[in-house]
Amino acid sequence: STVSAGIFNTNIIQADGDVDVTATDDSYLFGLSGSVAYGKTLGLGAAFALNHFNNTVNARVDNTQLRSTGSLRVKAQESGWSTTAAAGGAGSQKLAIAGAVSITEMNNTVTAEISNGSDVSVDDEVVVEAKDTTKAVNLAGGLSFSSKGSLGAGVGANLQENTVTASIDSSSVSSGTEGLYVLATAENALVNISVGGSGATKFALGGALSINELKNTVNASISNSIGTNGLSVSSGGDVQVSASDASTVVAVAGGGAGSGKLA
Repeated sequence: STVSAGIFNTNIIQADGDVDVTATDDSYLFGLSGSVAYGKTLGLGAAFALNHFNNTVNARVDNTQLRSTGSLRVKAQESGWSTTAAAGGAGSQKLAIAGAVSITEMNNTVTAEISNGSDVSVDDEVVVEAKDTTKAVNLAGGLSFSSKGSLGAGVGANLQENTVTASIDSSSVSSGTEGLYVLATAENALVNISVGGSGATKFALGGALSINELKNTVNASISNSIGTNGLSVSSGGDVQVSASDASTVVAVAGGGAGSGKLA
């Protein structure tokens, strides 16, 4: 999905209070897949679940002249949540095989910016903030039982590659004593739990694999705005340009097997 908020190509705005440009996505995805099978000779149970986030959240002030006695806040935030679960079960008198694969993939682009020759002057603070706080919970489990041989496996993967950008580019910006802030933040949480189990009288094998891959790009900048074509950036208070990634990653994998002969 795409969520956008902006002020574009406006010659002048006279505001007696605050000006807020805010774009927010807080969507929720839930994916569930399950399979159970029993056969006298062969039991085969398999499940696959996939959730895919590909959101664009953008807040912009573009090619605009803006004057305000209050503050200007340009904020873009992605705060979605994904839960993906897959479970497979199988039973047989001879051979039982059960497997589950659960995958969550996230590719979000979150951008907040003042750009393209904008001319901004406010009496209070200027805040340009982009933030991604998406959370993903992934569950996969495979369980099998047989009087002779059984295999059970669970595989889970969280794959996340988000881009978070806050910027002032090619623009003049002036704030009052409350300061000027350009902030880009990623605070994601990835939780991945995979379990595989099996039981048989002769041969049993249980295995699990959990994969978390996090490749965020987080940028905060002021560029092409000082001494270029008469542009300038100034503040009567603090100036802060900050980019941070405080994401949390948890991966748990467990496999168990029981057999009268080989496990």
